[in-house]
Amino acid sequence: MKTRHTVLVLLVMLLTWSARAQHIDPSVISSGGGFAESERVSVSWTIGQTAVDLRKAHFGSISEGFQQAFLTVIPIRERSIPLSLNLYPNPARTSVLVTMDGIEDDITLVLYTLLGEAVQRQQVRGGDKHARLSFQNLPNGLYLLVAFSGSGEQLALYKIVKAD
Repeated sequence: MKTRHTVLVLLVMLLTWSARAQHIDPSVISSGGGFAESERVSVSWTIGQTAVDLRKAHFGSISEGFQQAFLTVIPIRERSIPLSLNLYPNPARTSVLVTMDGIEDDITLVLYTLLGEAVQRQQVRGGDKHARLSFQNLPNGLYLLVAFSGSGEQLALYKIVKAD
């Protein structure tokens, strides 16, 4: 009985020793960085990146971490604007019909990917009630439809899902 108890305690100790989790401390968001390369080596770095691992060698130490992605941010302003858009169908397969109310001046509809890349632009004349956006050649995913005034002011922002 005592031998079983000792074996069980040793087994539990061995399992808990080998079951250590990785610790990542995400406390810094980058504010800058760069890239350099030669014939045999390329290096990219981020100033203020989160350090995950520290490697030491005879020439010094290198801390490895996560690179921060370059993002395009589309600001969303909270205001009441008389423009109202209705999108149908959403999720879309081949196209989306946009019906508009409250449009008096010309506007521009711009369809963006989540990376901020404009994939489609369409001018809408003041007084028009309908526009159709083609999703035929776009991959499945989430898109943002932004309505801009003639002066470039953002009037509305809508999410559209493209799914087959």
